[in-house]
Amino acid sequence: MSTRTFNSALLIISFAFSQCKSGPPKGDPDNGGLLLPGGFEAVVVVDSLPGKARHLAVNDNGDIYVKLMHTVKERGNAALRDDDGDGKADIIEFFGKYDDWGYGTAMRIHNGYLYFSSELVVYRCKLQQGRLLPDEKMEVILTDDHPHGRQVVLLFRLHYREERSLPHHKEQQTC
Repeated sequence: MSTRTFNSALLIISFAFSQCKSGPPKGDPDNGGLLLPGGFEAVVVVDSLPGKARHLAVNDNGDIYVKLMHTVKERGNAALRDDDGDGKADIIEFFGKYDDWGYGTAMRIHNGYLYFSSELVVYRCKLQQGRLLPDEKMEVILTDDHPHGRQVVLLFRLHYREERSLPHHKEQQTC
């Protein structure tokens, strides 16, 4: 599978829209070139997103947020919206300018915030009701300042606990 096909496959999943009020869109006749088990369908949301998709998160309204592996227009994230209900991205906006840009590593939605990270920093932005792009202000949640820098892998996971709303982290030294 080529890199382009793999990146496209990240955005093909039609059930990403399953929480939209109108229901998921009808799948593409060829399921975007994927072989799927019976009862499953896929729709190509976008087939050529610059910056190489790394992770994605889907909001309750069907908006898709993509963590890019590489920056596009000095931005490290993309936001996609389907305006007419056909499952295709009608609007694509780029956001998230990083001072410490590195390899994109994660993206999650939790408690009204969009969390995302570079190699060494975890950020969050407030999602705004009815708006595709989150609040421009990026809050720094965690900075990995280990002397080995990028040789330390920051495992970023959100643990959904009732009493806590911030992500926990664990460091592993790989050198």
